[in-house]
Amino acid sequence: MGVEGRIVEVECVIRDASLGGGLAFDVVGLPEMSVRDVRVRARSAIRHNNLPFPKEGIVSVVIKPDNLRKEGTSLDLPLALAILAEQGPGAGGLFSTELDGWVAFGELSLTGALRGCAGAIVFADAVKQAGLKGVICASEVAGEVAAIEGIEILHAATLGDIVEPLRTGQRTETISRMIYPAPGHTLDFADVRGYSAAKRALIVAAAGGHNVLMVGAPGTGKTMLARRMPGIMPEMTLGEQIEVTKIWSVSGLLPRGAGLVQDRPFRTPHHTVSPSALVGGGSVPKPGEITLAHEGVLFLDELQEFPKETLQTLRAPMEDGKVVVTRAGQVTNFPAKPVSIVGSTLPCPCGHRGSLVACTCSPVQIKRYWDRLRGLGILDKFDIKLDMSAPLPAWPEYEEWKSSVLRKAVQRAWVVQAERYGAGPMNGRESVRPLLMRHSPLLPAVHDMMLRTLEALGAPDAVHRSAYRVARTIADLEGSKDIQERHMAEALRYSTLMCEPRG
Repeated sequence: MGVEGRIVEVECVIRDASLGGGLAFDVVGLPEMSVRDVRVRARSAIRHNNLPFPKEGIVSVVIKPDNLRKEGTSLDLPLALAILAEQGPGAGGLFSTELDGWVAFGELSLTGALRGCAGAIVFADAVKQAGLKGVICASEVAGEVAAIEGIEILHAATLGDIVEPLRTGQRTETISRMIYPAPGHTLDFADVRGYSAAKRALIVAAAGGHNVLMVGAPGTGKTMLARRMPGIMPEMTLGEQIEVTKIWSVSGLLPRGAGLVQDRPFRTPHHTVSPSALVGGGSVPKPGEITLAHEGVLFLDELQEFPKETLQTLRAPMEDGKVVVTRAGQVTNFPAKPVSIVGSTLPCPCGHRGSLVACTCSPVQIKRYWDRLRGLGILDKFDIKLDMSAPLPAWPEYEEWKSSVLRKAVQRAWVVQAERYGAGPMNGRESVRPLLMRHSPLLPAVHDMMLRTLEALGAPDAVHRSAYRVARTIADLEGSKDIQERHMAEALRYSTLMCEPRG
């Protein structure tokens, strides 16, 4: 259910046929077609491994609870073990007590080969939460299961290899937790020359969990910089790694044999993405792109090309940090807390306003373009708005802007915020009232300076909140207890977008 496991019980009864010979095989308990087909796979797998399967009679399988719809092939292995336990050791099967405390999952081939399935780490975590003994699974997902400590693991490559350890009590070798480094995070800020003002803004965004909107002509480095953001964020804790691995596992993104995801994800959906693919959903609810970017970065390139209806589905997850999907009376929750959502857009319809290439757009066209962007309904969710073509002040080089150095500065800011709010919240996720104002009220001179500047610019109320949050993060980066005027001045540059026409 989403990224949480539900343990189901597979019961099997084998009865003699009351009318003539033959074999009947029934599976009940609200199974989908993939579960019903287990009748073919289980029978063939059992016989290929020289294990007993009745030649005639009625094999009745019930999967509880019967009000929960079951889908996928993860029930192949437990159904086969239930059939063997029902026949008992006298017929060459299993004692039912040999299965006490074990939770099994896995797909069976017709020859009895045992394969992994999506969500292995989710199943293992459910076993631990239920206080049960351990997991019976395919060897190819044992490394993923091993990420959950405190449970036993019995794994094998075939059904026959599972049965023998159950009979003898001898376990297979110990499995060490495996690490799966997500690809693409070898990118370093030091590889990008120049752009010191833009890099400074992204450091602030990473330090406070702020969303960023980059506005600039094609080729101004928006995508290049966004892809390097995960590299300046602190390493994920074990709990965060497990949560991200759960998401990737149920989505089928983990390669066979992979273990724990170590690096923060970076997701960049195309502007043609559907609403359900962006936030999650479907007839069988699956995580969307915002969930796949959990604890990482969601990059929305060419924001102006996204349909309004698609972007507006992001508003609730951006505010609540989760996605709630209701299907057939069942409610599924997906975590959806990217550290930062980064958007990029052009400054005008032709894209060359403010660049060396002459802009061909009229003032009316530019105003209509920005009216449409404002109508998307999420511009107020970006605390930092960065005009890539503006001549912003240059910032000193941080040892050539190495990501390893920047990560330490961001880590210090995260520690300060954790001490202020407790575990979890960050400046970019907090409402100004009451948390920020209670923890960090503005000095009178700083407050007056902010109001005068925003009044002169005619900025909306949302800019007040953004400037406050961003200024608090800049102060945290400097280790300052109070927000000073220089912190607010820098925050106001980020929170107001000069290239956006008003009036």
